[in-house]
Amino acid sequence: MFTLKVLRLCITRGMCWEWARQTVALEEIHKRMREHLM
Repeated sequence: MFTLKVLRLCITRGMCWEWARQTVALEEIHKRMREHLM
């Protein structure tokens, strides 16, 4: 899969940990927003 390749590159370089954290945080925010809207 494309995403796995990107994740491997990010992990080997050690540059995308912050990005991954932000992505997870954004997903959590979206889930909470949907719950509030519903």
